[in-house]
Amino acid sequence: MSLFKRKNERVGDRQSNPEVSGWDSMSDVAFAGQREIVNDSAEKLSSERQQKKIIAAYALGADSYGSIINSNGDNISDDLLNAGMTRLSNGEIPYKDKHDFLVRIMSPISNESNFGNVLSGINSKHEKRILAAFGQAGFSNFENINVDDIKSFKQEYPTPMDFEETSVAFLNLIERQNGPQKRREYEQAMESFKKKIYGKQNEYWQQMKYLDKVAGSSKDGGREWRRNKTEFALGADANRPSERLTDVRYESERSSEWIPGDTGIYQTSKSQVGEMTPKSIWSGELYADDKCQDAHFENREQQLFGVFDGVGGEKGGRDASLTASGAIREVSSQYNLQTPEDLASALNYASRKISQLESGKSTGVLSRVVERDGRPTLIYATAGDSRLYIVDKQGQAKLLTIDEGVGNRITNFLGNSGDTVSQFGEIPLHEGDKVVLCSDGITGDFAPDLMSEAKLGNIVHRSRNASEAAKNLIIEASKKDDRTAIVFAPKF
Repeated sequence: MSLFKRKNERVGDRQSNPEVSGWDSMSDVAFAGQREIVNDSAEKLSSERQQKKIIAAYALGADSYGSIINSNGDNISDDLLNAGMTRLSNGEIPYKDKHDFLVRIMSPISNESNFGNVLSGINSKHEKRILAAFGQAGFSNFENINVDDIKSFKQEYPTPMDFEETSVAFLNLIERQNGPQKRREYEQAMESFKKKIYGKQNEYWQQMKYLDKVAGSSKDGGREWRRNKTEFALGADANRPSERLTDVRYESERSSEWIPGDTGIYQTSKSQVGEMTPKSIWSGELYADDKCQDAHFENREQQLFGVFDGVGGEKGGRDASLTASGAIREVSSQYNLQTPEDLASALNYASRKISQLESGKSTGVLSRVVERDGRPTLIYATAGDSRLYIVDKQGQAKLLTIDEGVGNRITNFLGNSGDTVSQFGEIPLHEGDKVVLCSDGITGDFAPDLMSEAKLGNIVHRSRNASEAAKNLIIEASKKDDRTAIVFAPKF
């Protein structure tokens, strides 16, 4: 990974989005060339050439990609490089252009006749599990991977750019289920896996990400990057449900039993309903585009969770729900919330914070597991129509909250300057209980979108773990609305 810098200027001193006129000519520009991790001069030279090709391609556009990739990169002019960096710094290189460039680069999986060789190189257990999770076999069936898994992987993730966020979600889930040490093991395996699958494509992708960082072109990234990626990559498969990530559960065969502390969180926006693939909904990871007005809070160590559904238009609703989540994070980091009244006070604090915004209101439901006389107890508080359920070990669901609204009209909400929360309480928990928090995008307002307690309980009961239960609630809801589901098994 190379970095542009002035002569005698330390890496990191340069501000992002530099004015091109303020840069020296390319003869005065140095490539740092991975000094921290690469000692081989040939590899550094390769990185420099790759970066020059990328920048030249940004300057010339898609018609030039083939000739630039096939060149050695030595004869690219200073003016061309400065022009490419200017476009990158100004955020003028869209996702699709970057993706099209990568597609032109041959990878080990570009040719189907090479699938067998690629498969034979996937030899560590972790690498096999990664391929199994994103291929067809399924995470726990990693010993039975074959070329069909390579083919399926290529169709879903033709470039490392397509695989980027999904691989991060996978690693996050590994950490949540198995701890940071196991994540580190899989991170190493993931890097090896991507090199074997993508080859030169992966090298160029690393350089592209680094150049983005150097140029300060994150305005083309973030939520906008993810939304464009979803729209561009889904294609004809937009309505095909995927089980790829939900196979990731344990290091051994997935158990049919829930584990205390097991937690699943899913969220999607109404614009993404029907696009239930790893690109629009992550296993164990929240993901929604910036049109989603739902937000959540989680502290798994404290078993403290909240769901917030914004009201008041796209921007106002989103700002309100995020403000509520941030307020709970602030309060819970300073105070030990042990009673229903504590949770009500926390929500009232969130309400006052929202009232300071220009627009927007939010519902809110907050719960925590605490100990009462040596046994676990669920405490809760709510305002609006986001709901809280307990599902017992027989699959019987009990609604603990009362909707404060009529149909889709909310009669109480967070966003008043005074105290607004009047509904709170506590209930003892029993072995085998699961707790569900959700927005009304799951439960609906009117027939035929209403989800009954019996249906909700059945969905949770037949699911093999919390992540699967939360995902199934998202998929089986029918209201055209933002959807958020948190499901967890209390620790006893």
